Amino acid sequence: MEEIRVKQEEKWNNFTAGGVNALRIEGQAVNGKRLPLGASVPLQTPYAITVFPIYACNFRCSYCVHSLREDEHPKVCTEKVMDFSLYQKFIDDLAEFPVPLKVLHFAGLGEPLLHPRIADMVRYAKEKNVAQTVDIVSNGALLKDGLEDDLVRAGLDKIRISLQGLTSRMYKDMSDVEIDFPAFRERLRDLYKKRGDMKIYIKIMDVSLKEYSAEAFYEAFQEMADAVAVEHLCPLVDEISYEENFEEEEFIYTMNGNRVRNAKVCPQPFYSLQVNPDSDLLPCCTIEKPIVIGNCKKDSVLDIWNGETLQTFRKMQLEKKKDKNPVCRKCMQYKYGMFPEDYLDDDAEQILLRCFG
Repeated sequence: MEEIRVKQEEKWNNFTAGGVNALRIEGQAVNGKRLPLGASVPLQTPYAITVFPIYACNFRCSYCVHSLREDEHPKVCTEKVMDFSLYQKFIDDLAEFPVPLKVLHFAGLGEPLLHPRIADMVRYAKEKNVAQTVDIVSNGALLKDGLEDDLVRAGLDKIRISLQGLTSRMYKDMSDVEIDFPAFRERLRDLYKKRGDMKIYIKIMDVSLKEYSAEAFYEAFQEMADAVAVEHLCPLVDEISYEENFEEEEFIYTMNGNRVRNAKVCPQPFYSLQVNPDSDLLPCCTIEKPIVIGNCKKDSVLDIWNGETLQTFRKMQLEKKKDKNPVCRKCMQYKYGMFPEDYLDDDAEQILLRCFG
């Protein structure tokens, strides 16, 4: 596995075009091999921050929270659309960190392209040089009518497009949307041709393949992507019965294909943050709020990153007491989204001494 990962990393770092040579990502992060987190903590600057621009989606994927009735949704945020002036203040705050982030994600529990100023948000982050990479996770359906060109011109570094099937019928079954799949595929092909420096990563969930093989997906999309991947279904939403709905007996792999480890320390508070549409900052990218560590409307993001609330939360994790937090106790996001390099259980005592004396 390590030899495969190193070869993949070399290929990722050196590719200049996708096409038939598109990188197949298996068991590693889309941005390449990660350094062991335990040796790097504490970080002066987060590696990654997720901007959650809008709590709405144009799809109703059966494995996602948006497949539920609104009154069944967990309480995520009080505002559904992030105000652009709030976003600007947040990005200005990020410029105070000693070095740029490795990556600024536009993702969260919604479709980022629904935000009316998503291209302006990308452009502002690029102008302020707050991250080495700015990327968007999207279902791709709205990449039309000039929005795709606006994103390229704004300087978007990478877009990760999540497919929900390989036919129009599969999209209807999986996401309850009517989509002309051949036309959608042609739009992605056109986007690839005019992408400029933007990298295109196309992925699909294994359950969305249905009767098709992973190889059929690769053959259909490797000519219009720089990287492709088949991800594993993971049980992330309490209110959805994954075993019954998807006939899965057990979930032994992470979303990225690594074997699941029952870690007692969640790594996310040590390298990441998430900002919600209502300006609350969270220590992780999750469905529910384990704790609000600050509000970027009132506080500096740098101060929040180094502040007492987040430090106390990190200490709880290192002491392997995360089950004292009711949201952390039931959270599956850290378990099924973790990479091997982020496993901190074995380093927890040393990190405690290093960070807290």
